[in-house]
Amino acid sequence: PTLYDLLVHRALDYFENDERDIKKPAYAFEIDQASAFDPAADFVTRKFPTKDSFSLQHKALLIYQRLIAFHLKDSKPDALIDADIKRIEFIKDKSTHSAKDELYFNAINHIAHQYENVPAASQAWYLVAQYYNEKADSYKPHGDTTHRFDRIKAKEICERILQQKDSSEGKINAYNLLNSITSQSLQFTIEKVNIPGQAFRALVSYKNISTLHLRIIKADEKLKELLMNQYDENYWPSIISAPSLKSWQQPLPVTNDLQGHSVEIKIDGLPSGEYVLVASNSNDLKGNSVIIGARFLYVSGISYVNNGNDYFVLNRDNGQPLAKAAVQIWEQKYDYKQSKYTKEKGKTYTTDANGFFVLNIPKRDNNNYGNYSY
Repeated sequence: PTLYDLLVHRALDYFENDERDIKKPAYAFEIDQASAFDPAADFVTRKFPTKDSFSLQHKALLIYQRLIAFHLKDSKPDALIDADIKRIEFIKDKSTHSAKDELYFNAINHIAHQYENVPAASQAWYLVAQYYNEKADSYKPHGDTTHRFDRIKAKEICERILQQKDSSEGKINAYNLLNSITSQSLQFTIEKVNIPGQAFRALVSYKNISTLHLRIIKADEKLKELLMNQYDENYWPSIISAPSLKSWQQPLPVTNDLQGHSVEIKIDGLPSGEYVLVASNSNDLKGNSVIIGARFLYVSGISYVNNGNDYFVLNRDNGQPLAKAAVQIWEQKYDYKQSKYTKEKGKTYTTDANGFFVLNIPKRDNNNYGNYSY
């Protein structure tokens, strides 16, 4: 609001730096006093003695005292609130006090309640909400659950800020934080190969989703080729439009804590073949807010173990060797002309009574890289 404010804030931009390029004396100044977090009226009277006359942090602290004292008796507290919030955030960043986290919260919470309905104080309220949201990140489902529901407090504060008619920095920040808190997320993993006719599990990690929508798609050659490159523009449209063999809904545990959680769900057994499991937060896969994931999987009663080029083909369910099993080798190569991977049919083998065969890898040009599949 004044030329003095402009000059002071320019000075603070300089003095608030971390001084990493300055050689510090043994008696270097540190902000280790709890009084640095005191309310504005008390803070301006505090003494911060030091022998370190070159300390930029000490000079910044003194400038904050002058700036806050300058605005203490303003009829409109906006400039005071702005300067005080900036002061507290600076001290939180530089303080070496062991309880600075708690002192910071108390200081910012004091500003929020002191100027409760003043639009300029919405930034303080936002910082209180941010504090709760950060504390909620420390929640461990099988460990420390102290701050499990802190994100609910953060959400309530943000919603209260957004009810204000006047716009402010704090209101914009609260809007963005609220969107982050209420956003949905979904990830899931499955075993790449599962036994025919036997149910298997999927591990689902989710946030703010109550029901999972799932479908099983039979993977044809075209779809399998697309699945090799999820950055292809036809990747998701092809998955979304593919006919499903089965679709169902899976309710997820309701937690009411706005936290991320993980749960295992059952997938019914499938016949031998290649499939895609699709999961989303909505039955409308073309919706604007849909979150969708897809995982390719095999259903097969065959497995193998190998040591180098020595292979044993086994029954996946009981581990017994598969005698006289036919093994077809395919080699995946990168085609530089087509800028994509292609598959070439290779040799066939037949296992012995122990399910054993030796893979014979042909010599290749050093520039011709390939991967084998069976």
